[in-house]
Amino acid sequence: MYGKITIVAKDKFAEVSFEFHPNYKAKLQYTSVNTLLIEYNDPVLGVKEINYNEPSKTIEIRVNDFVDMDPYLFTKM
Repeated sequence: MYGKITIVAKDKFAEVSFEFHPNYKAKLQYTSVNTLLIEYNDPVLGVKEINYNEPSKTIEIRVNDFVDMDPYLFTKM
């Protein structure tokens, strides 16, 4: 659905880009162990707490439930 994602480190956050949705960007900020805050450049998609698992190199990305209730799991290859 979203294709591949790219996560690039910035000064105090990371930026997510979506392969099949080039107009969408998201800002990731660390909040606690295995939890990040994701804030999209489109306010309709929302601001959510999401999970990541460093040992398995996975990140579960979500948007507002009225847009899509399912999470998307991405794995580093």
